[in-house]
Amino acid sequence: TAAPTAAPGTIAGRLLLADRAGALRPARLAQVRLIAPGKTASWSPVADDGSFVLAGAETGVSYTIRASLDNPRWTFLDDNSRSYEWEAGPFASGTDAGPLAPARGTQNAKLGVLHLTYVDALDFLMREATIHWWKNSLTVVWPGDSDYFSRGDWSVHITNALAWDVVLHELGHAVMGGAMVTR
Repeated sequence: TAAPTAAPGTIAGRLLLADRAGALRPARLAQVRLIAPGKTASWSPVADDGSFVLAGAETGVSYTIRASLDNPRWTFLDDNSRSYEWEAGPFASGTDAGPLAPARGTQNAKLGVLHLTYVDALDFLMREATIHWWKNSLTVVWPGDSDYFSRGDWSVHITNALAWDVVLHELGHAVMGGAMVTR
């Protein structure tokens, strides 16, 4: 069976993340880009359904797709201040890569659960409150050495990405810190 195709000069696909129950959900607020030897494209946001179309793929060049869950609302760093990114491929120009997701059980898959928890919380805030105050990217350090929120650098430190109660508790501190004006 031939791989699904995309328009010439593009590589398309759909970025998905497994939630705590293992169900695949769109990686809303994520970003992707093309990587080839000597070439790195700019980040492109995925659509709300996780789909993306990356332009600029040249015929005869082998590309990987690099994914990141960083976005204007939060940035994920490990305890050594490195960003989380992962790659899939190789893909050629005109390819539909289909559904892409981090391998189950990996650090990136666990980070996907954390990301989806934050997306759900953001949806709640947008529906029930407001996010006009959320002007800076929250730095999320995982895995951290303990669970806490730091107002000074607007960061959350998490030890277990799958502990939704602790994840939301610490995010709640960030929300209160960002939304409340103290005197």
